[in-house]
Amino acid sequence: MTDSITFGRSFLVMFAMIVFGVLLAYGVGMGHDVIVKYLVGMGIDAGQGTAWDSTRELNIQTALLYFICSLPPILGILQFALVVTKRNRRDAYYEAGAIYGIEETDI
Repeated sequence: MTDSITFGRSFLVMFAMIVFGVLLAYGVGMGHDVIVKYLVGMGIDAGQGTAWDSTRELNIQTALLYFICSLPPILGILQFALVVTKRNRRDAYYEAGAIYGIEETDI
């Protein structure tokens, strides 16, 4: 298992990645809506099955954009899970407290 500082840092990284993914999805969604609105204004109606949409380009684009936006939260959660379940090597040097400048006789 990990110590509390490593746990806290990995939790903050996970939380930041989730927030970044949500903000990325929001921003990409707004940009995607602007593009679709422009295309509909130009006569390319994505919802009515025109020649452009019959190739499913809009659906593929939408799915790909949101898949990319879901990667940071997934990677953050995976990183957190790996850090929490990682077994740390504890040797006599670490257990004696010498790593923190505490001698074994001081304990």
